[in-house]
Amino acid sequence: MWLDLTPLLRGPEEWRWSLRAAQPGGRLVLPIVLLGAYVLACNRWLSRWDEAQQPRRSVEWSFFAFLTLAAPLIQFALAAAVLRNAWFEFFAATVSPAVTGYYSVAVTTPDLPTVLPRYTELMPTLPIHPQTHPPGLVLIHWLAWRTFEAMPAVSDAIAMPLRALQCHNVALMTLDNPQIASSTIGMLVPLLGGLAVWPIYAFGKRIAGPPAATTVAAIFPILPLYAMWSSQWDQVYPLLLFTALYLAHTGLEAGSPRRLFAAGIPLSLATFLSIGNVVLVFIVGLYATAWSFLNRSRRWLRLAIAFLMGCLSIWTLYAALYRVSVSDLLAVASRLAFEGTRCPVCPSTTRSYATWIVWNPIDFATFFSIPLTILLLVRIPAMASALRLSLSKIASRAPMPGSKIAGRAPMPGGVGAASAGHFHPSMGWVSLVIAASLPFAALVISGIVRGEVGRMWGYFGPLFLLIALAPHVAPAIGERWLRGATILVGLIALQLLVMYTRWQVTPSFLDEPPERAANFVAPQPQVEMRASFGRQIALLGYDLSRAGDRLDLTLYWQALAQLPHAYTVFVHVFDAEGRLAGQQDNMPVRDQLPTSCWQPGEIVADPYAVEVHPDTAEPLSLEVGLYRLDTGERLDRDDGSEDKIMLAVP
Repeated sequence: MWLDLTPLLRGPEEWRWSLRAAQPGGRLVLPIVLLGAYVLACNRWLSRWDEAQQPRRSVEWSFFAFLTLAAPLIQFALAAAVLRNAWFEFFAATVSPAVTGYYSVAVTTPDLPTVLPRYTELMPTLPIHPQTHPPGLVLIHWLAWRTFEAMPAVSDAIAMPLRALQCHNVALMTLDNPQIASSTIGMLVPLLGGLAVWPIYAFGKRIAGPPAATTVAAIFPILPLYAMWSSQWDQVYPLLLFTALYLAHTGLEAGSPRRLFAAGIPLSLATFLSIGNVVLVFIVGLYATAWSFLNRSRRWLRLAIAFLMGCLSIWTLYAALYRVSVSDLLAVASRLAFEGTRCPVCPSTTRSYATWIVWNPIDFATFFSIPLTILLLVRIPAMASALRLSLSKIASRAPMPGSKIAGRAPMPGGVGAASAGHFHPSMGWVSLVIAASLPFAALVISGIVRGEVGRMWGYFGPLFLLIALAPHVAPAIGERWLRGATILVGLIALQLLVMYTRWQVTPSFLDEPPERAANFVAPQPQVEMRASFGRQIALLGYDLSRAGDRLDLTLYWQALAQLPHAYTVFVHVFDAEGRLAGQQDNMPVRDQLPTSCWQPGEIVADPYAVEVHPDTAEPLSLEVGLYRLDTGERLDRDDGSEDKIMLAVP
């Protein structure tokens, strides 16, 4: 992978991930150290399962808090290996219309509440992702913008450092500080996604036992299916899925309609964020259906109604508040099904079905990680045998540990004697096999979402891991199991390091600001002066000469603070009667150095060559000032005189 000796691993020409340029080796130190420390910490924790008793709850919680924080820290360290400023990876992925477009729609729609009733009418004019999905993510960014508007001091403190990440992006620099600060909601996605380790463990220990659930939780933050997509909202969907699975499982065990309704709420949120997340509804719905069937539940109808009501909760609220018709909601949902008609030049919609059906499984296996793919393939016979055994016992009505058929209440976790290493297939494990494998197979065979593997299918990774690492499939708990789990974590971490630093899977099409050396040496202009504008920028003086009908002017500016916007300089020449005789309007240094990129205290020599009509009446005068190109608003002089400076022409 590192040397790209097998480019086919990145897919055929019709489907090939871009390759990053190799970066200086020194940048790899931070991710190597952090990933190494992560593997050692996981090894230390997993070794606790060799003890007779499960660790104390406080110790257990501290480990999962570590996993939660490790998820964004690992992605930050990996970003530092490929970029000069690691924050750029998260900021660019949020603000770039080419990546998602949700942010750009939100901060340019000040009247969003009035738009929501007719949102589907607006969708054809939006960037590609908002064009095909509900308004959930746009609404989240919009609410963040309005929240920061109410906290100007906070928004200023957050936005100004973020501006430096795209100071040369003139369009982005037209936004105000609350709009820029609202991008932090997208930049926090890796932290939100890291929270998934909690429901993964809570659900997993009931299905596969605590040791296997702990291993899956430890692997999740470094799983390429998850970690390769920094600041993509798809990182949050495993959190919503496993929260729903946990609530559904415990609700089924307790026969609680309230819990089944609660299980539907995160799924309702997931589909309101992306209509493609209807797959999550099918996964949880299949799990609940299989569990109810296997347990011969008599209350399944009441539980199913509660679950469906939960799944529709946010949509019902949206329809009630904004009087959106059901046909409008269906129109949103239909766009994804017909994605082949929405973007004729997008790779995900131009791939042939033959390419998809072959390379999609290969692509998924690669992002799942090669070590885990090998593990999964090796254990397929054992999983098939366990499934056969389970179904035969169910058919014969034989008691199974962890089920109500056994004539006793389920033990904690619903896995019988799993903590002692004697795990038998449970109803939950069989239900999970059905719920994970059928939707996955349907998506592969149907080919309706070609190209969306890494981002859209990240939640399948933990599902398959829980199935494969259940104790009746994996080796018995012991020294060999612990060594294998630690080696597994280390190999996955190594592949993540290689893939992140060599594969470009989500190009933002935004560049980092060009590297340059700022000048802080005081100038020696022909004419010295001191005039400041907007308490942001000062004119220290100028050089002025005349060559025939051309005026050569150099302005010497100094940044008094970090400038929030890319201002345009105007140089206007007037004749003796006050008529405009020539002008040059551009950003400083011939549009090459926007003011938003200036460092506080920096001196900038800004040259101009203004042509004057030969018949212009003398004497000439120059008018100099700054304005915002997007609004035309000029920067006022700090002395209150006017918004320009008049210079005499020799």
